Amino acid sequence: MIFREESILEESEFKDVNFTNSNLEFSKFDYSTLDKSTFTKSNISRSSFLRASVQVGDFKNTKSKWTSFIMTDLTDADFSYADIFKADFRGANLRNSILTNAKNLTSAIGFDKSYNFQE
Repeated sequence: MIFREESILEESEFKDVNFTNSNLEFSKFDYSTLDKSTFTKSNISRSSFLRASVQVGDFKNTKSKWTSFIMTDLTDADFSYADIFKADFRGANLRNSILTNAKNLTSAIGFDKSYNFQE
């Protein structure tokens, strides 16, 4: 599968897909199911995952600047070393998510410290 910048994949089901090293800037994954998908080293900046499900998603070392994860299910997702500058996590489920060495964590929007996530 080839995904180009500004891809629109709304309301799609892509479980266990490998998007590694992809340029997905400005893409729309709204309302999609992307459980167990890998985005490692991809550019997903300014993309939208509104109300998507990305359980056990691998976002290690991604460029996720200004990305919208509003109301997204990110249970067990791994954001290790990801740049999440101004990423919007309002209402997102971050249970057991990993944020080890995530860059710009303090600038991210909507983090609820009561969630069980690893820093």
